[in-house]
Amino acid sequence: MSEYHWSTLSERILNTTQGALTLDTPHLMGIINATPDSFYAPSRINAVDQALQLAETHYEAGAQWLDIGGESSRPGSQRINAQTTLDRVLPIIKAIKQRFKIYLSIDTYHPEVMHAAVHEGVDLINDIKALRHPGALSEFVQQTTAGCLMHMQGTPETMQQAPHYDQDDVMSALEAFFKTRLQQCIEHGIDLSRILIDPGFGFGKSIAHNWTILRQLSRLKQFNRPILVGLSRKHCIRAQLKDPDDTFAVGLGSSVAAGLAYLNGAHIIRTHDVEWARHTLAIMQAYHTQPENCL
Repeated sequence: MSEYHWSTLSERILNTTQGALTLDTPHLMGIINATPDSFYAPSRINAVDQALQLAETHYEAGAQWLDIGGESSRPGSQRINAQTTLDRVLPIIKAIKQRFKIYLSIDTYHPEVMHAAVHEGVDLINDIKALRHPGALSEFVQQTTAGCLMHMQGTPETMQQAPHYDQDDVMSALEAFFKTRLQQCIEHGIDLSRILIDPGFGFGKSIAHNWTILRQLSRLKQFNRPILVGLSRKHCIRAQLKDPDDTFAVGLGSSVAAGLAYLNGAHIIRTHDVEWARHTLAIMQAYHTQPENCL
């Protein structure tokens, strides 16, 4: 398959229902989990007023995006049905749309949730199954919103049970996966300028796999699509620390990882700690862009 299908695209342009979004600087995506079992408790909410409070925290800290999820995808989590997800997320989407001018993402693989969320005005479908769930691709074809295709080996229930790749080459597996998924989008008439890609840190990867992906993230720039990265507070960060339960240290480590992701090609950073990530990225941007003779 030829790579010329995406060679004319700009990796910094994402088409959404609001028009073309230029990602010349890194964007921050604050996490809101309308779930009882997401792995980081402070991101969980169970009422609209709590969601609005967390949304305001992210917004005031500098987030350009909010990612709303109604189903945990942490390792070992169990799947729930679309209606339960809808009951959790739709009131929150409606309330946030009324209160804040911000890009909204819905974290779902259910086509029914995609349809309803787009109707309420979300700008991005963030799909851990990369439109592979039955009905998801056909639903996305009918919409004009942006979509994020994430790589996941296995399922959340089993993905961290000794993940492995042929010859331990996780990057080649990612490249093959995104070539296949993008080609399928093309075959279904989807404009690739609507698509982001996410390597799926922690989704069927060992600690070593995750660090390899972070170091070699720039290899995914070959697809000329914006790269979304979600490393925040994940096991690969906690495992490096003296006390993996020290929330301050984990947040600090996550922000450093976010900065490294930006330097290696990430355009959108999905995070629990928007303010920390913003400060880190400001320093990384200066390092990356300031002339050497700047005083």
